[in-house]
Amino acid sequence: MTISDAYHAARKLHPEAILLFLVGDYYEAAYVDAERLGVVLGLTVLHSQPYDNMAIAGFPRHSLHQYANQLIALGHDVVTIEL
Repeated sequence: MTISDAYHAARKLHPEAILLFLVGDYYEAAYVDAERLGVVLGLTVLHSQPYDNMAIAGFPRHSLHQYANQLIALGHDVVTIEL
């Protein structure tokens, strides 16, 4: 399953949450969630050409608590998903 497929399936279950996918040693966000991370957390947002120019942003897995706490403090719901 690709991040794109997982994103769309999870978005139906959690329409308002920021979705973070554990991919290897990194949590990655896609599409609108990646753009949110760029604005709210100042993370770099890349646009992946092979995946419909999908926006992607991420951070190392050991930083999850730091970033999740920031997002929650700002009123965002956060869902983590392991691929």
